[in-house]
Amino acid sequence: MGIFDFFRKKKAEEIKKTSFEELLSLTKEEIKNLNEKSLNFKNEIKRDVNEFFSDINEKIPGLKAINLEKRKEEEALKKIVLQNLFSYVVFLERMIQELDKIEDEDTECYIKRIQGIFNGFIKISKMSYERATILIGKELGEVKELIKKFTKEFNEKVEQNKIVFERIKLIKDFKKTLNELEDAKIIQKKFENSIEDIKNKIIEIEKEKQLSEKDYEKYKKSEEYEYFFKEQENIKQENKIFDEKILKLKQEMNLKLLSKQFHNDLKKNKLIKNYNENFLQALKRDENLEIISIIKEANLKVNEEEIKQIRNKISESIKLTENKKLLDFEDKIKKLKYELINEKEKISNEENKIKRTKEKQKQLLEQIKKKAEEIWSNIKLEF
Repeated sequence: MGIFDFFRKKKAEEIKKTSFEELLSLTKEEIKNLNEKSLNFKNEIKRDVNEFFSDINEKIPGLKAINLEKRKEEEALKKIVLQNLFSYVVFLERMIQELDKIEDEDTECYIKRIQGIFNGFIKISKMSYERATILIGKELGEVKELIKKFTKEFNEKVEQNKIVFERIKLIKDFKKTLNELEDAKIIQKKFENSIEDIKNKIIEIEKEKQLSEKDYEKYKKSEEYEYFFKEQENIKQENKIFDEKILKLKQEMNLKLLSKQFHNDLKKNKLIKNYNENFLQALKRDENLEIISIIKEANLKVNEEEIKQIRNKISESIKLTENKKLLDFEDKIKKLKYELINEKEKISNEENKIKRTKEKQKQLLEQIKKKAEEIWSNIKLEF
């Protein structure tokens, strides 16, 4: 190999075109690899913690056995030192218990719990340690070195594996975006299925509407409807003749002249006014037909029999009736038309939802492309 071979540039990493399906497979494999690395690191830390347990537990009996009786310092000082030594040992044992009780959490949480326990121990035990070391140096110094050694190695290993945790965060965020895309696809499918259901319902409504319209036209050609129609026409004709007779009678009574002639007679004037405002209603309520007496008193001609006949016929007059069967057909057809409009509006609403879902999927795909190419620098997505 020539000397210049050492200075040759490393060949650029080949960019691989990747489909969406390949990306899913790549993500699954990456999650698996990262989980294995995370688990291995967690187990390594667990072994270190267990070793730390063993080392500290060996030291605790020695700390508890310390006796300052032979020391020449003042009793008050020795008492303070022993009290703080006792407190320090209590904090030490509590730390060991807390470390032992950490639940089987994911690696990152496990690491944070260890960091929290040690930080809490250092903070709470600092004063007790400093006061106890006034007279006790060697034993406490050995314990401090064990803690220092563990925390140093622990922090170094955490730092070395920092990239794994950062990558896990990236993958978790990436997987979340993938899940959002999958959820959006499921929602879109749900809307599409809903549209199919609505379309099928519209077909059924259309069939029912066509059948009702057919029955409606058939009924209008039936003998039953023909008889009803003729009967209504006869009633119309009779009512027309009756209305003409009423109009003629009203003109013959000359109510305007009567009103002028009896304007000073309140009772008679009121009756004439009632006839003027609503002739039929006044005639119906005029039980004793006082209007005849008024007309006679005015020396006007009056056909008493005609008035009586018309009055009697008012209560006997037949009104035009509605064909219930025909109305039922019309109501049903109207209802079905409304249902069709309503169902078509539902389709429009579902289509708008699909449009919004597709727009969201497009945005998510762009995010996926960007995030994927940040995680895997050697891929170029094609989808």
